[in-house]
Amino acid sequence: MVTIDKEHVWRDSWDNVYSLLNTNLSDPKNRGRKWVFAAFPDVDAADFPGWPVVIINTPNVSRSSMTVASTPLKNYGLEIKVEVFSDSAEILKDLADSTLKVLEDNKVSLSNNGMKNFDLGVSSYDILRIGRWKKVHYMTLPCTWTHKVI
Repeated sequence: MVTIDKEHVWRDSWDNVYSLLNTNLSDPKNRGRKWVFAAFPDVDAADFPGWPVVIINTPNVSRSSMTVASTPLKNYGLEIKVEVFSDSAEILKDLADSTLKVLEDNKVSLSNNGMKNFDLGVSSYDILRIGRWKKVHYMTLPCTWTHKVI
């Protein structure tokens, strides 16, 4: 895990979440291959691992500035949407629960590295149709943190 640098807010915050989930989520199918990604994988590629997969999206970042006791302060709002895809609704729910547990269990470590005040926004669920017959369930977990720079 890396401490967020004000010059690399997007990269460092994404790296922290990716590292935590890639290391601590258990693959329900024990495939022994990459299944946590930075973008939706090519499902037609020969190296597609199958379902489930987890996507860690690029952070959305906002910044506000203020002055407290003559000290300039920048407050960054960080939102990283984690998407979970599975061909099984049961595995999807279990994986969403596991994702939240990993992030909750590592709140202190994330906070110590500049990602404070973890919160989960309203999740969403939907079904993705791939081709004519394949139905894939997915959930989006909007995770937020704050980062302050003096």
